[in-house]
Amino acid sequence: MNHHVAHACSAYFTSPFDNATILIVDARGDDVNFSIFFAQGMQLQKVVSLSRPLNTPMFWEGVCVNNFKMIRKEGSEIAPWSHMYPSTGPGKIMALAAYGREDPDIRRQIYADISLPVVLDNMTEQYRFGGTYNWGQDLSDTRSAESQAVAAALQHWTNEDLISAMRLAAKFAPLENLCYAGGRALNCIATSHAFTRSPFKRLYVPPFANDAGIAAGVALAAYYASSPAARRPPTPFSPYTGPRYRRDEIDAAVASAPGLSTAPVDAARVAELIAAGKIVAMFRQGSEAGPRALGHRSLLARADLPGGRDRLNAIKRREWYRPFAPIILRERAEEILEQVIDESAYMNTSATIRPEWRERMSAVAHVDFTTRPQLIRRHQEPYVYEIVERVGAATGVPAILNTSFNLQGPIVETPKDAVDCFMCMAVDHLVLDDVLVTRA
Repeated sequence: MNHHVAHACSAYFTSPFDNATILIVDARGDDVNFSIFFAQGMQLQKVVSLSRPLNTPMFWEGVCVNNFKMIRKEGSEIAPWSHMYPSTGPGKIMALAAYGREDPDIRRQIYADISLPVVLDNMTEQYRFGGTYNWGQDLSDTRSAESQAVAAALQHWTNEDLISAMRLAAKFAPLENLCYAGGRALNCIATSHAFTRSPFKRLYVPPFANDAGIAAGVALAAYYASSPAARRPPTPFSPYTGPRYRRDEIDAAVASAPGLSTAPVDAARVAELIAAGKIVAMFRQGSEAGPRALGHRSLLARADLPGGRDRLNAIKRREWYRPFAPIILRERAEEILEQVIDESAYMNTSATIRPEWRERMSAVAHVDFTTRPQLIRRHQEPYVYEIVERVGAATGVPAILNTSFNLQGPIVETPKDAVDCFMCMAVDHLVLDDVLVTRA
C-alpha cells in the first residue's frame, strides 16, 4: 500500500470525525513528502500528492546526523549521537529550541540550507549537501548560544512551513476537521502553532503519527475496503493495543529480582502515593501504540514536585534542558492552559501554561512555559483518570507529571522489562497491574 495512504487511514479511521481534510507531511514516503486527502464517511480520496522542495523533515534528520553528532549530558559526560537519532533526535532539538535567541542571520542561513537539494550517501545513509546546517558545523554543545539559536531557527522555519501546508490543505479540501499525520506531526510545537493560524476548527493527530502507524493504517484500509458495509465501532479508538500478560508472568518477574515486597494496589492507592510526593513507575495491561507513554508505561509524579524536572532528568539520565509533560483532566484544561486544542489525548500538541498555574505546574513547564499535555477524559482510561482526579482533590492540581518508563532505551514492554528497569532507577514504587512493588 502507498505510504501516505497508510498514514491517512491511520489518522482518519482512528479519529472522532465523520469527515475531514487529511494532511500528511514527512521526509519521504514512496517518493513524496506532502499529501492531501478528502475523507467522507468510510471513503478517502487523494487530492494531491507531491514532493515539496522545502523538505524540513529531511533537514531535521540531516541536522541530527551531521550537526548534533555528540550531545553533552550532565557531568560533562559525552554520549554518541546514536543516543539522539533517529527516533529521539528531533524531539531533543525541538526542546532545545525554546532556549534559543532570535538571530536573523542564523534564520537566513537555515532557510538557505533547507532550500538546497538533499543528497543521500546510500552506503552510509548519511546526509550531505542540503541535509545539514552550515556544512556540518559541530553543534554538540547544547549549552552554547549558537546551538540553541540554530535549534530555535529550525523550529521557526518548521512552524512557518507548516502554516503554509495547512492553509494549502484548507484550499484543496475546505472542511472544518483536520487529521494530520506523518513524521513531522510529532513536532507538537509546529502542529499547535500552525493549527491555531489555520482555517480549521478541529484537529486530530493519531498516537502513532509517524511510521509507527503505518501497520495500523494498512490494516484499517484493508478492513474497510473489504467490508463495504463496515461502520466505525461504537466505542472510541483506544491506543492501549499492546499485549496482556498473565498473573504468573507478573509473579515470575517480581521473583526474578531480590529484595522486593508486594501488596495489592488500586487507583486510589496510586493517587495517595503520588500526592505524597512519590514517583511511581506504572505498568498497565495493554501498552500504548505509538512513541508516547500515555499512562500504561509511564513514570508518574506530582506536577508541582519540587525540583521535579531536574530530579526526573537525573533519574532517567536525560539531557539537562529536556522538559516533561502532564496528564490533565480534560474538563479543567482551559483553566490551566491557553489555546487548548480539544482532541489532544496523545501528547501531540502544545499549549502555554497560564501565569497563575505556572508555580503549581513547575515540574511540567518548559523554560518558555509551554507544555505537551495529554488531556484525558474518563471514558478514555478510567483508571488513569481516577488517579489524576484523586491527586487533584488532594493537592489542588488536577494534573500529574507523565514520562515514559524507560532508561536510555526502549519503553518497557513485558513485566520482566518493568522490574529490571525499576531496579536500575531511583523511583519509589512500581505498579504491575494490580500489584504494588516496593524495595524491601
